[in-house]
Amino acid sequence: MKLLLRRLVQFIVFLALVLVLAVAALHWYQPKVPLTTFPPPKPISGAAVFYNQAFAAMPELSEEDKKLLKIKPGEPLDTEAAKQLMPKFDDSLKFVAQGVMQPQCEWGLDFSLGPEMKIPHIVKGLVLSNALGLRARLRLITGDVVGATDDLLLMLRFVRHLEEPALLIGNLVKISSDAKAIDLASRSLPIFDLASLQKLSETIAALPPSHSLPEAVTLDSKNFAVYLRNLLAKEQAGQ
Repeated sequence: MKLLLRRLVQFIVFLALVLVLAVAALHWYQPKVPLTTFPPPKPISGAAVFYNQAFAAMPELSEEDKKLLKIKPGEPLDTEAAKQLMPKFDDSLKFVAQGVMQPQCEWGLDFSLGPEMKIPHIVKGLVLSNALGLRARLRLITGDVVGATDDLLLMLRFVRHLEEPALLIGNLVKISSDAKAIDLASRSLPIFDLASLQKLSETIAALPPSHSLPEAVTLDSKNFAVYLRNLLAKEQAGQ
């Protein structure tokens, strides 16, 4: 009995030693993860130059202003409050109109930062997109169909630059803004004249193809995976 007990203890000790050695082996001999170098951020250029000027010219907004900008096309609108707010966006929207004429938009994003990458243009861009939607609605209310048509098309062009380069969050903002523009236009179809409807349809058909949601998910996932591998590589290197 004592012999059996002694052998059992020896076996437990041996098993514990094997486990310790296995853990040590996993710790010291884990495969080395190479550090992947992200391409350096590209210089800000094209439409982004004008959009950054638009962001700099944006007014300070009160909580009431923010609620007003988020109103959906089918919800009641305080037209007087909207009329007081919209002139504050005149300078910003002039820069947006210049930006959409550019063939490309480079935001200068640093993908090596992973989830810490700065993308302030998304939040500010959504505010300006909502401002365009609100101005288009006001113009429809006052019978300015031509101006409303221009605002809706400006809105659609602008948000396609916000999603560059296939950012998931930018893609979602584009989808939301597209839905808002289409909703507003569809509710006001009897107001549009034939020329405005033709301009809307022809310009929408000629818009550059936007990134798909799967494409955006794939790019974001790929960049995040590389970011995580780099974190592991730096930890292994003791950095």
